[in-house]
Formats: sequence, C-alpha cells, structure tokens
Amino acid sequence: MVVGAAPGDAIFNEALFLRGILRERGCLSDIYAERISPALARGEALPAGGYRSRAGDGLIFHYSIGSTLNMLVRARAPRLVLVYHNITPPEYFRGVNPQIAEGAEQGRAELPLFREQAELALADSEFNRLELKALGYACTAVLPLAETLSRRATPDPRVLGAMQDGGTNVLFVGRIAPNKKQDDLLRFLFAFRQFDAQARLVLVGAWGGCERYLASLRSLAASLGLSGQVVLAGHVEDAALSAYYRTARLFVCLRARGLLRAAGRGDGARCAGARLRLDRRAAYVGQRGRAGPRQALGRARRAGGCAGARRRSARAHHRRAGGPRARIQPGRGARAVRVAVGCDWAINRSAL
Repeated sequence: MVVGAAPGDAIFNEALFLRGILRERGCLSDIYAERISPALARGEALPAGGYRSRAGDGLIFHYSIGSTLNMLVRARAPRLVLVYHNITPPEYFRGVNPQIAEGAEQGRAELPLFREQAELALADSEFNRLELKALGYACTAVLPLAETLSRRATPDPRVLGAMQDGGTNVLFVGRIAPNKKQDDLLRFLFAFRQFDAQARLVLVGAWGGCERYLASLRSLAASLGLSGQVVLAGHVEDAALSAYYRTARLFVCLRARGLLRAAGRGDGARCAGARLRLDRRAAYVGQRGRAGPRQALGRARRAGGCAGARRRSARAHHRRAGGPRARIQPGRGARAVRVAVGCDWAINRSAL
C-alpha cells in the first residue's frame, strides 16, 4: 500500500518491484493507493478504500508522509510490514507547499503508532532504520531501494543528439524540491563554469507541488546569468533517462544536510541504469577553513538564494584517494566522494 501511485515515483516503483517478486513466487499481490495517477495503466494500482484483509493476508505499507491511510492500515491490517522511506522535515515546504508541510508533520507524529502492530519494520537506509529503533520498533532491517531503470533501456536518440553537442553535462536526477537543494547546484554550476565555460546543469525530475520553488530556481538562474545553461527536463521515460546518464560528464547529488556525492567520468565510459563507471578523479568539496586553495567567487556568494536556502561558505579542492578528509567509495575502476558542501563556491581547476 502506498500513498501515491504515479509513473516515475520512486516509492511506487519499489512497490511494483516487490509486487513482481511476490507474483513470481506464486503469491497473490496487488498495490493499493490513496491517490492514483490517470497516466497509469488500468489495474496497476487499486483504490485504497477497497482494501479488505482476508485470513492469512499480510500488508506491506510504504510509509513516507501523513495521510488517511494511517488509520485505514491500523484498522484493516492484522499482519503488517512497514517500509519506512523517511519523512522530509516539514520546514522545507513551508512557504512552498503548505499541504506537503502538513503531511510531513502528520507523518512524523504518527510514525510511532505502528510499532506494536508491525511484525517487521524495514528502512531503505541504516540512518532510517536507526530512527525506527529509537521510536521503539523491535524488529528492524534495511531494504535498499531497488534499481528499477532497465539496464537494457535503449537511450533516446533525440536526447543523445541534444546532449552531445560539445557541452559538459552536469546531471542531477530527483524531484525538484527545496530539500534536494537544486539552488545550491545552480551556485555550483556558476563556479564550475569559471574554468569550463561549456558546462550546463541538467535537472531531471518532476516538480509537481513545488512550482514556487521552481520559480525561485528560474529567478536565481537568471540572476547568475545561467538561464541558457540549465535544462529542466521534468519527468522522463526510461529511454530518455538512460540517454541523460549516458551523456553526463559529472553527476552531482546534493541534499539539505550538507552532503554532496560527486562522480565524474571520461569519454567512452558506459552507464548502466543509475550507475556510472568513472575513470577520472571526482572533485572533493570541503568546508571553509580546511586546507585547499581559496578562489572565492564573490558573485555567487552575493547572489540571492531560493526559499529556505542557508548561506554557508565552501570551497572545492582535490584530495588524493585515501586522504584524511576524503571518504572514497571505490568501484571497479571508479572513485566517488561524499563531501560537505555549502552555498558559496570556489573551484580549484586541478580538482577535475
């Protein structure tokens, strides 16, 4: 059971993946949802109000926000497995979408209600699992999100053509939302273009419900002179997504807790699903006050921020693999770095 069923939604994709496994093993399995997108094929999700438990049934409840499903599940699920996907702190949506902020508040308040009912509580990260344990859930485990993008998806030739025009594609994939910090990515792009004038930022992800934040991103891009260097692709199909990954030179992923995952790749490296093989060193981005060159960019520092953006200082510099501050996650011929990041950027040319 999920709150929303829509194409491209990560939680709904996870529910589809689990349903497929259960059906392959001979189980009867359906997905119920409070909200169902008309874009879905008939029967892909059923209205949650029609759910009735039968003897021997078990319910997998994907928990991510407050909704009327909470009371329905408590009343109709004799055997419950809770899958916790974390809840974004509501303050990120105040002034952007009050309805989402209210749902986040409700979700956090009602999460403890299932600790006695749930026979198993799963989380998609160790961080989320520890939150469940702190709330009193007895039996917990980590179930990482499944990679649902087909490895055999043929890249869309139109996207390939548009993205292979000599520019340096910096890619982020995820919904347009304040907690995803796309405003910081715009500041990063401004700094990055100081030594790669062909760089552009490609943002793949839907923005439904966050139109105010989207408008603030466009305003910030204009103030930094980046309006022509930002691609807002919106929600895309697997073929287009595969093409965006295939043509990306750098993938960056920011979040509001101040962590960046940056991964770079050389020409000819292949992308399978959401995984990049890297053969160039990734940038390490440290906080102000740590070792590294100081190349402050006053314009980015002075630029107005989006709603809720905090003005923190940062610099970028290269760290050798295994260095004291770099946290390297090695792969086959690959290196990726998770680092602290802020809104104000300075880039060391040797970092990449």
